[in-house]
Amino acid sequence: MKAIINIVEIRNYIAILHSIATNMENAGNPTYFALRANEEYRAVYKSNCGRLGILPKNLPTLIAVVYTQISSVLEDFHSMDSIYEKRIAEPKTVEELALRYRAAANLMSDTLDKARVAVCAIEKIYGDV
Repeated sequence: MKAIINIVEIRNYIAILHSIATNMENAGNPTYFALRANEEYRAVYKSNCGRLGILPKNLPTLIAVVYTQISSVLEDFHSMDSIYEKRIAEPKTVEELALRYRAAANLMSDTLDKARVAVCAIEKIYGDV
């Protein structure tokens, strides 16, 4: 989970997505951002999912929420990539496309916030990971 946080922060995805949405809203022209996720970023979660219940308090739920939201973010990018490649119908307006980018950025931001809380809780239990 910590690696996912670092990747998103270092690559500045959230700011890029908000910038693309703002530029579309201001210029009125569609802009596309491709993010291909060819790796399985949820492999550790999937292989340990059955053991989450042994973690204390609300940590199992928080971890499940983080990884569910990560899946949704990846689905958003797959959908936007399909729009760019014209495999699915585009949104009817540039404003709708900008809203999709902004919503993806907001979901990514919320996911990172939750992931940071989970990592902090895990580190309190197990030390720096």
